[in-house]
Amino acid sequence: MCKKMTANYVEVLGTRRIGWQLWDGQQMQGMTDVQIRNYIRGGGVVNGLKLEENGAVVPDPEWCHADTEAGVVILEKSGVNTFSPLDPDANLVAAKSFTLVKVERRGKELTYYFLTNRWAVEAMQEDKVRAILTLMPMGGVWLEGKRLAVHPQVEVVDVEQPTAEG
Repeated sequence: MCKKMTANYVEVLGTRRIGWQLWDGQQMQGMTDVQIRNYIRGGGVVNGLKLEENGAVVPDPEWCHADTEAGVVILEKSGVNTFSPLDPDANLVAAKSFTLVKVERRGKELTYYFLTNRWAVEAMQEDKVRAILTLMPMGGVWLEGKRLAVHPQVEVVDVEQPTAEG
């Protein structure tokens, strides 16, 4: 299995990109464009980012199926708790982003775990995910008609339900 991280946000100083904050499944890690480029070229995956042919690190529009109206979900942080969309045309209704990091399946019930730009992991049921998606894009999940579609790089885990012993 390949090494995988998820992009949370990018830190900037004025108009200069300082580095990306990434989630490795347990903790955050800061990486520069050069480190991310080397990581991806070495076989690692960074959900939410991709490399262009010239080696530039850019947000991956496929991560949230962003169209020209929605934009990408990655925010930039330019100060203490100062977040704004990296894409100035993004259709984000708040300075909060949600990036899917895991889905747990218990029978027919699904629980979606999102990393926010405030470093919280929030668990949501399908109805709440649908409601947010009607307002703004989310990383790693989108609506396909009436169905929620999950990006293939997101971990989906089957959780066994405890059985009643009699």
